[in-house]
Amino acid sequence: MPKWLLDLNIIEAKNLMDTDSGITQGVSDPFCMIYLDPANQGRTEIVRNDLNPVWNHRSVFSVFRKNIQIVINVKERAALNILRYDS
Repeated sequence: MPKWLLDLNIIEAKNLMDTDSGITQGVSDPFCMIYLDPANQGRTEIVRNDLNPVWNHRSVFSVFRKNIQIVINVKERAALNILRYDS
């Protein structure tokens, strides 16, 4: 049984670097990965074609010890190896 619950809100990012290349240069498809430990991970939704994404994402994590480290990485959708089908 967890000792605590961590309620984490990721709202937005501003002025992200464009990590796309080729014909899609100038846009990015960012998302956030959240790491507490191997059993406690989460991620936001992908926001397409935006260097100023708004996620308004909420995650609740079970915490079992006091001194945890929270790591939040902003990544590009291409890092997930998801094929892009634009219409």
